[in-house]
Amino acid sequence: GENPWIYTSGARGLVHAELPLIGKGQKAETYTVRLYFAAPEGDKPGQRVFDVHLQGKTVMKSLDVTAKAGGAKRALVEEFERIAVTDHLLLELVPAQANPDAAHQPALCGIEVLRTDAKEIKGGVAGTP
Repeated sequence: GENPWIYTSGARGLVHAELPLIGKGQKAETYTVRLYFAAPEGDKPGQRVFDVHLQGKTVMKSLDVTAKAGGAKRALVEEFERIAVTDHLLLELVPAQANPDAAHQPALCGIEVLRTDAKEIKGGVAGTP
């Protein structure tokens, strides 16, 4: 797939991440957030299940990357549009199990954040209206 290097590593056990996107005095914006997942080798469906929250709201319930991607070590990208941000983007991965061990902790390979009106998303060319 595209950008295969993203999936070669990840943060296992990540449950909370804050990305400062908007500085003091700047206006609020909305963003497209892409989360890149690939279950670690040996994972089985139903093993590593978690909810995904953005800005304190549940955007995915019971995400099972292995099941959804069709196996371990397979790329899965989930995209969420128009996420409102006034200062920080807050990402939380909430495991289905309380106090999960390493085999059940959420795993995230990458995160991409694009401002809604940015040219990258519209596919616009610099210099065109």
